Amino acid sequence: MDRNTVNQIIDDLNRLGRDSYRIEVKRARGGMPTSLHETLSAFSNADGGTILLGIDEKAGFAIVGLAEPE
Repeated sequence: MDRNTVNQIIDDLNRLGRDSYRIEVKRARGGMPTSLHETLSAFSNADGGTILLGIDEKAGFAIVGLAEPE
């Protein structure tokens, strides 16, 4: 996924004001979120989806990055 696509997704989420049923963002600044398993399970029981790590929904979908991406 390229930067333009991510920016478009973030713009769309900002207009919507929340995650969508196909796109989930996780801040993940302090490590992998514990709710990741729940999201993966929900996506696997539906038509799939995209999880974007390093984006803070509560901060207006700001890109906060990851402390340790590896």
